This record gives sequence, structure tokens and C-alpha cells, in this order.
Amino acid sequence: MHHALFDGGACNLENLHLAGVSAGTYELVAYPVLVHGADAAPVRAVLVQPA
Repeated sequence: MHHALFDGGACNLENLHLAGVSAGTYELVAYPVLVHGADAAPVRAVLVQPA
């Protein structure tokens, strides 16, 4: 499944814990953490709520 998504240009984020986030509209920004020699990497995920 992941390969089909990636081949289509999509990315996936796994294990996001959003249970404590209030309902609303947010922008999700995922800053990748560089891991040399890896084909995947962790990200620092940030939710931004518009003003």
C-alpha cells in the first residue's frame, strides 16, 4: 500500500497522537529530520491554527 501511495506522489505520517487537539481547522506542517542512508525519516509534526 505504501508503495502505491508513494508512486502517486503522496506521503504518509504514522503514529500522530492527536487525541488532545481541539476540533477545528489546522495546517499540518511536517519538518523532516535528516537520517543519512535511510529511505524514510521521522518528522517534527506541527499543527498551526490560522488566526
